[in-house]
Amino acid sequence: MSDEESWYWCFTHDRPEHGNVCRAMDRFGPYPSEQAAREWKESRDAREEKWEAEDERWEAWPDDKRDNNP
Repeated sequence: MSDEESWYWCFTHDRPEHGNVCRAMDRFGPYPSEQAAREWKESRDAREEKWEAEDERWEAWPDDKRDNNP
């Protein structure tokens, strides 16, 4: 997917933008669609929740069994 085909969330303009409009450091992406770019925060929050749950599950394992966990 090239920059011209991708969507980004622009933090400068607080909106989705199609293609390489703003500086890379001012945008988040790429996303396959405008809607996906609009939902960047929800996607990030869901990913963070998943990672936190995995971390909690990992921390709950006894030390002697962690090395055997795939």
